Amino acid sequence: MFHALGSLTFAGALSFLVLQLWTRRRVKASDALDLLPESQDSRQSKDRWLSASDLFLRQKLIPFGSPAYESFPDPPRLPPRRAFVPQENEDFVHRLWKVNTRPRVMSWIAPRAEHWMALDKFGRNVYLKLCPRYSEEWQILEYLADSTPSRHPWNRTIPTMGFFRTRRSMVIVQACWGTGAFSPTWDSLRTRLFLARQLLQGLAYMHMMGVAHGDLHPENIVCNHEDVRFSSRKSGTSFQSTFDFQLAFIDFENSVRVPAGHSQAITTVFGIPPEPFAAPEMIPADTVDLFAADVFSAGQLLQFELNRNMADSGHDPPTVPEYLALIAKMTARVAPQRPSALDALGELEQIICDHI
Repeated sequence: MFHALGSLTFAGALSFLVLQLWTRRRVKASDALDLLPESQDSRQSKDRWLSASDLFLRQKLIPFGSPAYESFPDPPRLPPRRAFVPQENEDFVHRLWKVNTRPRVMSWIAPRAEHWMALDKFGRNVYLKLCPRYSEEWQILEYLADSTPSRHPWNRTIPTMGFFRTRRSMVIVQACWGTGAFSPTWDSLRTRLFLARQLLQGLAYMHMMGVAHGDLHPENIVCNHEDVRFSSRKSGTSFQSTFDFQLAFIDFENSVRVPAGHSQAITTVFGIPPEPFAAPEMIPADTVDLFAADVFSAGQLLQFELNRNMADSGHDPPTVPEYLALIAKMTARVAPQRPSALDALGELEQIICDHI
């Protein structure tokens, strides 16, 4: 075992040396990320991110597209025992390993000016997001981040591995999870209620901390598997039901933190979820209670899962009338008629108690 660890350390050090030598051949451009335009093609984005490779080197990160990326050792094969508090000898996600096959880049990552991928010093996929220094996004993530064993069990913010600064920007470094939260759809009443509980726990925690997400839709809910989950009817495996499936929230670009004692009415909305996940009062946006809007979006997520299940299976998904009634309350057209996230979670717990 010690020999294997030694080999990994040597291989990792060699990859970092390759990256360092490659960096010296390029113009040092730590400020390159600050100059990224808001939209550009993927080739331009790659060139700009890689031109700041000295910045990655100081953070012990291997950027996607650099020579060292493909030769760097694989991530640990041990899946995380606690999804939101990964240890150094654990990967961030569960994977279906194949012989002589490197873990691939997450399929949902579309290289853009403000997004990129890298490996950390343990070979694990991390997601990088560039945002202005004045942005509330990184401040909210820093506020919600907690990698300690005492992390609140309802805190379902994607694990944030760190932050680093350029002159005018902040780069957020996050664990990279997969997008299979709703694919395939939840196949039993037990699974449906337990995963709905995760969703509402995460939302209730954010709201208790004074944070409204503001952009809840399927692409902003990820899971602790490398990509879409495999179902037995499609892949011949039982993997879908053999690991501790966890949901997490990402993309806090439109989030707002409201200090205790202040009004929850937000007069400026910088962006809204796509239809049908945007609350009616957000279109057009005037004065919006983003906490109530989050509850609407969460209800629409639960309805989305039911609709998708019906479309996939051709029949009504396993559910109970109380669950459908809860979704109807959460998606009420008038904001004051919706329950709070905490009240919705309480109703769901009663449904679970009565039916599971």
